[in-house]
Amino acid sequence: MAPALSIVTTCRDHQAGLARTHETLRRQSWRDFEWIVQDGGSTDGSAEFAKGCRSPKADVAVAADDGPYDGMNRGARRAAGRYVLFLNAGDGLASTDTLERLAPFLDSRADIVYGDSIEAAAGFWRLKKARPPGRLWYGMPTHHQAIVFLRRSLGSRPYDHERYRIAADYDLLLRLHRHGSEIVRAPFPICRFEPDGMSARQARRGREEQRAIRRRVLNMSRADNLSVSLLQLAAAGFRGMLPRLYSRFRHAGAPLQADLPVIEGAAEREIEARAAVEDAQLP
Repeated sequence: MAPALSIVTTCRDHQAGLARTHETLRRQSWRDFEWIVQDGGSTDGSAEFAKGCRSPKADVAVAADDGPYDGMNRGARRAAGRYVLFLNAGDGLASTDTLERLAPFLDSRADIVYGDSIEAAAGFWRLKKARPPGRLWYGMPTHHQAIVFLRRSLGSRPYDHERYRIAADYDLLLRLHRHGSEIVRAPFPICRFEPDGMSARQARRGREEQRAIRRRVLNMSRADNLSVSLLQLAAAGFRGMLPRLYSRFRHAGAPLQADLPVIEGAAEREIEARAAVEDAQLP
């Protein structure tokens, strides 16, 4: 029988990150998922490591690709699950019972299920609350690793990797939202996000692509588009210059120890309880 969930991991020369991702999957209490590894032609042993994984066993394909989003498209076409989660090498699930808590949502009719994230901030792992779908005009409501898609809604080429190298995930989400997809928020963190990824390293290009996407998909005026970009730039400057102060506004709950590899379920729920009264959002 087909699994309920396909987890697609793209990788290129990141064996250490792939091992961390595998560890979070190995420790899951709910097992109705398949792990698809799409390797873009690694030379550091990443593909060999994935082929040796047994719990869960990885379905590995090695092929040169045109970047991460092309790899994600290839992985999505190989997926058999009803839903698909894209979890890049180095990223992980937030806790050992994340998929168990997510499972009831996979029996729904939702096209998209998304939740909060755990991310590195000011030297600690912190809970980053997701934004509501009504604020998609600003940007991604959460990290794409915390978004689960109904596979049939993705089509054969969900990510426009030729047009957007950084913000293809935003383009996909905005298009699905505009076409009336049902979006449901899960009230807990789904992913642990590895910092310093491509979007962080190329933030300026990412903002430029988002402007183009808002203009094309939302038909947003030049003045409104510029205003959104200025808000994003101000938030990025605030985070860069005063990371600890920014974290107090943007993140919820108490910090976790910086070297925590997997957030245990009980600890995670304690963080959520402390954060319940801090649901205010900054842009």
